[in-house]
Amino acid sequence: MIELLKLFPLVALIVTHPLEQLSLTDYLEPEYPVVFLRGSQYIAPGDGVVKAITENDGFFQVTISLDTGNEIVYSGLTEVMRKKGDIIFTGELIGVDDTISLETTVVLMIYEDSNLFPQFVKNDLIFHIDAGTILYMIADGTIIAHGFDSNEAGMYTQVKLSEKGTIVSYRHLSRHLQLNNTFLHQGYRIVASGNTGYSLSPRLALRFESEKLGDNIRVIYFRR
Repeated sequence: MIELLKLFPLVALIVTHPLEQLSLTDYLEPEYPVVFLRGSQYIAPGDGVVKAITENDGFFQVTISLDTGNEIVYSGLTEVMRKKGDIIFTGELIGVDDTISLETTVVLMIYEDSNLFPQFVKNDLIFHIDAGTILYMIADGTIIAHGFDSNEAGMYTQVKLSEKGTIVSYRHLSRHLQLNNTFLHQGYRIVASGNTGYSLSPRLALRFESEKLGDNIRVIYFRR
C-alpha cells in the first residue's frame, strides 16, 4: 500500500449506499496489507475465486470472492486476464486498464449494498437502472444548474455539495424534481433517471468535479 500511495494520490469514498451517503475524508483500510494496483495492472489482494465478469460500454468489471469471505470488485478494466470460476492467488494479475496514468486518482468505495456495483469511467459513476427511477441527494448541497446537453449528458442537474468542495452532476435524466438554487439535505428526492444524451441504455451517471478528486479517477470496491 505504501508503494501505491507513492504513485497515486489516494482519496477514499466510504459509501453505505451509493445514492444516500458520501464521504471524501474517511478511509477504511482492509484488515490485511494489499496492493490493489501496480501501474495499470490490477492485482489479486488475496486467495480466492473469480465470481463474475461483466462488460458495460466496452469496460470490464471483475468480482473476486476472497477466501476471507470478503469481496473485491475492479471496475473499468480494458482487458481481463481471467475467466469466471478461475482460482486465483495473492499477487496474481487479474486485468489491466491501459488508460491509467500517473495523474490517475485511486478511489476506494466500500459498499454495504452488494447488489449495486456501478462502473466508474474517468470521472463518471454509472448506475444501470430503469428509466424513471427516483434518485436522491448523496449529501447536503445546493442545486446550481439544470440543463440539457444534446452532445453527451442529455438532461442533467448540477449540485454543489456543502463543505466538500465538490460539484456533482446527475446526468441522462428524464425529470428534474426540484427548482434551481434550492438547498437540499442528504436523502431528499432530486431527479428521475432516464436515457438521454449519449447514453446507450437507461442509467444514471454521477459526474464528480473536485479539486480533491481530480478528473482522472479509478474505483476499487471492497466489501467486508
